[in-house]
Amino acid sequence: MSLFVAALAAAGAVAVSGALLARGWLRRRAEARAAERPVVGALARASAPGKPGAAGPRPSRRPPARRAELDRSGAVGDLGLGDVVQVEDETRWLGSGLHLRDGRSVRCALWFGATEGDERVVVSFPLPERHLYWLARADSTLRAEPPSQLDLGALSLDRCLSFPVEIEALRCKPPDLGLSAAAALYQSPSGVAALVLTGTRLTLVYVGRRIEAGDYIRLGNAGPTEP
Repeated sequence: MSLFVAALAAAGAVAVSGALLARGWLRRRAEARAAERPVVGALARASAPGKPGAAGPRPSRRPPARRAELDRSGAVGDLGLGDVVQVEDETRWLGSGLHLRDGRSVRCALWFGATEGDERVVVSFPLPERHLYWLARADSTLRAEPPSQLDLGALSLDRCLSFPVEIEALRCKPPDLGLSAAAALYQSPSGVAALVLTGTRLTLVYVGRRIEAGDYIRLGNAGPTEP
């Protein structure tokens, strides 16, 4: 009988000791978790998107596009400053230009190559027109207002548009046409095209061909020339 009582007493002591140990472990765990909460909260706040000092890797940002590509300054129709355009095996980089205005309306834009002394030009028109004039400077003896027909040797071009012109320069010095300046566009049934700018001081003639939408490629934007 005495052995049985001793065994029960020993078992009770072990149970009490285990309960005390478990209680102590739970208390220490609770204290540790309480100590961790401020640290975990700080990390969570620091890692939140849009917060300064975020921990861990930030989302990658694409480098900003060049300003010229964003606004394509003065774009008229499909073309703007800095565009690179290809027709067949010829490529032109549009480094500067002129808006040809009739009052408040831009009738067309005259784009010059980015290389100094390059007298090739491209003419673009406001949408929905998508064709271009692919031209180059030509000699001319014209001195008066643009004629109704433009004679180029054995070829005559009919005038399809004429208007008193005001010129807005884009990254270039505008031509000094003088007073009473006018612009005229010409075209033949075979696709030969011309642009004439006349004034009391100067006449400029550009001759080439009409390029239909789909027959040219805008390769991208290389940025305009430096001012």
